[in-house]
Amino acid sequence: MTFGTTIATSNDLDYQDDISNFNLRELRNRNPKFGRHNRPNLFYSVFVNPNISDKDSLSPVPLEKTNNYCIEVVPLNSKDAESCWRWGKSKFSANCSVDTLKSNLVARRKNNGEFSIFEKYRKTTYKPKSIWNDNSFLTETGTVKLRELGLEKYFDFPKPVNLIKECLRLSTVEDDLILDFFAGSCSTAQAVFELNQEDDRNRRFIMVQLPEIIDERKHPEAAKEFHTIANVGKERIRRVIAKMHRESEGRLNLSTHENQEDLGFKVFKLSRSNYRAWQDYQGEDIQEIETLFDGIETPLIDGWDKADLMTEILLMQGFPLDSTIIRQDAFTYNDVQLVCSDACAHHLFVCLNERIEDNTIEQSRLRPEDIFVCLDSALTDHSKMRLADVCNLNVI
Repeated sequence: MTFGTTIATSNDLDYQDDISNFNLRELRNRNPKFGRHNRPNLFYSVFVNPNISDKDSLSPVPLEKTNNYCIEVVPLNSKDAESCWRWGKSKFSANCSVDTLKSNLVARRKNNGEFSIFEKYRKTTYKPKSIWNDNSFLTETGTVKLRELGLEKYFDFPKPVNLIKECLRLSTVEDDLILDFFAGSCSTAQAVFELNQEDDRNRRFIMVQLPEIIDERKHPEAAKEFHTIANVGKERIRRVIAKMHRESEGRLNLSTHENQEDLGFKVFKLSRSNYRAWQDYQGEDIQEIETLFDGIETPLIDGWDKADLMTEILLMQGFPLDSTIIRQDAFTYNDVQLVCSDACAHHLFVCLNERIEDNTIEQSRLRPEDIFVCLDSALTDHSKMRLADVCNLNVI
């Protein structure tokens, strides 16, 4: 069957157009944990042409309603509950077109007459062989990669970066998240960076490594300089990023991404909370109970750290760890941080100063759905009422 410039082959999930063969990947996020309730920015309407004849025909999917594209489609799961898309509006807009050939997003009619939205997923890989004997996959090349970064003396038997890149090339697509629970020297992180450069994708990674102490007898220099394997991995990522910046100087940027690739990374460590742990009291002595309450006059531990507490606040308020944190220079009397994320429709403002000045409250342009977090002791009763009247105030 033919619709526009798209031709379906014998397999109704295997299509071809004037560019190449492609498969269809449903754009709706099929993870049952995600939906409009916690991903509001990924819930929006798109429109399809009602003249799609059957399940083998494809149609473009614009964001705006027109005379030809007038059927509204929102992401609903099999139980007709509100789900969400995998892409935000900006990425959807960059990939849609009323020209079926140019559009990377298409609609297809289901057996029940309703419509599903799909991404064109083009076949850019090949069926892998059972045995990989390319010289670039040899274990020795892992050491060569470390030597290029000046770290070969600090780590034994690193994984070959090219081998990991080939595995990722065959098994991942744009925006995938790669998790390595045994990161070691972080060869996987380097593979992700290099592969993104090669195929203009935006994969991300999470490297997990225990702070294993380096054997001082085998690697005295590494033990002295880095102390743990995790520190070697972090230093490798820093040097890979610096190397990529040097190599990109003077080059023409041919990336198709709207925003330049973020080559930064964040480091998180498991540690004790900055909040005091409440100890249940089983006795009946009123004086002991009063003493217990007096000991938690502030909910924070002695010597709490602002940066660590900020991370805890993000998680407690439902913001992911990769949220953008921007210092608000417009506030001259207090240090106010703005936290925003595509996963949250509202904004989070955090101020951990010992006192919130009246000028800060007057300058704030908070919406009722925005959250403002600060120390309880930093507010007077009057300023607390003023803030609570304009936003969702949470005090520590």
